[in-house]
Order: sequence, then structure tokens, then C-alpha cells
Amino acid sequence: MKARTTEVDKISVDTLKPFSQTEDSLWLDAKYLLLTKGVPAPESLISNLKKWGFMEVLTKGRIVEPDASATEISDGDEIIEDEDEEEFQNARAFYQELALFTRKVYEMFSRKRQLDLQAVMERVKALIGIIKTEKGPMLQIAKLNCSEVDYLINHTIKTTIIALIIGEELNFSQFRLVELGTAGLFHKIGMMKLPFDICSKIYNKKSELTDIEKKLFTTHPALGMNLLNDYFKEAKLPVIPDIIRGVGEHQERENGSGYPRGLKKGQISETGKILAVASVFNAKISARPYRAGMNGHLAMLEMIREMGGLYDAKVIRALLFAFSLYPPGTYVQLENGTIGVVVNVNENAPKNPIVKLILDENMNVYQQSMRLDTKDTQIDIKGILSDQRLKDLRAQKLIPMK
Repeated sequence: MKARTTEVDKISVDTLKPFSQTEDSLWLDAKYLLLTKGVPAPESLISNLKKWGFMEVLTKGRIVEPDASATEISDGDEIIEDEDEEEFQNARAFYQELALFTRKVYEMFSRKRQLDLQAVMERVKALIGIIKTEKGPMLQIAKLNCSEVDYLINHTIKTTIIALIIGEELNFSQFRLVELGTAGLFHKIGMMKLPFDICSKIYNKKSELTDIEKKLFTTHPALGMNLLNDYFKEAKLPVIPDIIRGVGEHQERENGSGYPRGLKKGQISETGKILAVASVFNAKISARPYRAGMNGHLAMLEMIREMGGLYDAKVIRALLFAFSLYPPGTYVQLENGTIGVVVNVNENAPKNPIVKLILDENMNVYQQSMRLDTKDTQIDIKGILSDQRLKDLRAQKLIPMK
């Protein structure tokens, strides 16, 4: 932590009240940061300062007294997330519209062999734009959903979003991102040529696939690639290799264990490598009728463990830096005992995301929206909340329902 070189004011610890804030960061001395600007002072911090014999702290800002609503919590209080909901409005609205558009594209292509490639690319350009302007909400991929379409379409769009975020992390050009996003929207098009029963079994887990059905399922990348190849020829359009290969290679793996061709490392296109990572990561964190979605942190750890074996190391690193070790939407406990949810990431600091504080160390609800940048403080993440802990806190109405 860099030392402060500008002059600061000394504040008596006795003037600090629980939940009070300062207009600037609060320091113990020139090197030790206690709280960042806007973060309320926990009662335990004030009592510990007195117990340790510290009578003064440093800050450049004045003390702001807490509102009554910040300290008074009734039994029926629930977390108010109006600010977060506002941030999500644009992202959710765009996602809903894109889901309906993608469903129509799949239906028209599978039934009538009709495809407006230019319209698809324009939607991809719009998606790239919304990712740039609404990065925080778009990173909370598990919260985006459209109930009017099936799992296949939702998975297709989420995979595309993750792939584009990875592409941005890899500094892809706009042209390259459009091709990547287009491949993403088409990467499951081959599933439309499989019997409905197979798709239903896979996504709803109603029963196990037979050996014949398993073999049929492994053909969907090749089916999709052939469908697009035929379309380009029939429409007399130049074939776009990155799109075709991405669709055909999204199930290939670095060690050759993938399908349909068992390609290895350098044989797999970069688009195929990115879609492989994006598709699997989304599958892990997405809920299915037969199971809940995996915690984003645990899913990230699993992806990292398979780096170099199943997945390209460069792509996994891009996924990690784009979503952080604690992907947005992950509930965490900080070292000071407070509980919050990750809402955004810090560039080049995958272990230090931005956390929205929800509960203080005494399990009191923060009624005002407060965010902590763990990169700029000495308060690290202690760990994630277990599924049971989350369930208990939700039952007590201490954190929002899903």
C-alpha cells in the first residue's frame, strides 16, 4: 500500500459512531488504510481501535453521520436493490429481445433454410456495444434469462456473451469480435437436426441416452458446420472460416478427448477454443431442471484445474481476468466478517473484485448501497458462502432471493 504524502486531518476515535462515514478514506497512519471512502465504520472497528489504544485516525474528509435507516432494522426488512435493478434494466431488456430473435433465427433456418446473416451480425454488433456499456450486469451471466425460450437458446446466448467478454480480454478487433459472436450464436445450430427426444434428455435429464443417441449427439458440431457451409454456397456468399470452424470445433479439447474429430491443441481454431471454454463455463453455472447452477467461484476453479489439459491456457487466463476468481454474483465473506456479493471486477486483479456490502460483522443489514473495492483496501475475501449458508440467510430475509 502506497504511503500518503498529502496532509490529512486527525479525527478523534470518540467522534466516530457506528455506520458513520467519511468523505475520504480513513487511515490509521500514513501507510495503513482502515476504510475506503463511503464505507461505513463497523461498530467492531471503533471498539477495537479504542481497545488497542488508538485515539486518533486520519482522513482528508469530514465525518458524515449515519441515517437512522442505516442502523434501525426491523424484523421484516429485506434488502433493497433498486440501484442494482436499474443497472440491470438495459442488460435484461436487451437479453430478452436477443433471445426471441435467436429463437426465430434457429426456427427459420432449421425449417425453411432461411438465414439473414447480415441481421445476425448487426445483433452481434449491438451485443458487443451493450457488453461495453453494461459490463457489470453482463458479467452476472447467471442472472440473465428469458423464460420464453428453452435452455438451448438461453445457453447459446450466454455462451456468446462469455465468448465476447473473453475476446475483449484478448484485445480482439471489432471485426474479429463480430465473427466470434456470430459463431457463438450459431454454435448449437446443429442440435436442430437431432431428434427432439435427444435434446430433451440432455437438457432435462429425463433419462439416460442410449449408445446410439450418444453417438448422434456427438455429431451436432459437424451438423452445424455442414449446415452453414451449405448455406454459404447456396447463398453464393464467401465462406467465413472462423465462423464455420468455431461451430464445428466448440466440443474439441486440447488433449484430443473432444469430438467430433478428436482435434488437439494447434489443430483447433482460436474461435473453437474460446467457444469451448465459454460453453462449458456457462453450463456449470446455469441451473437445470434436475440441478442448481454451480457457484461461479467453484466453476472457475474447475476451469483453472483443466487449463492446458482440456482447455487452452491463454483462453482460461482471459476468462479468469475477465470474470475474476470470484465472478460477479458470488456471495462472499470478507476478512472483517462482513458479507457481500461481488458486483464487478478489477482489471488485472482477479483476486480482488468489487463487492457490494450486505451484512456487517454482526449480521445487521446495510440499508444503503455501499461498495467495497477490495483492490484498494487491506480487506481481502475470506471465502465464499456455502449453499446452506445462503439458504439460511435467505430464509431469514437477510439477503435477496435469487
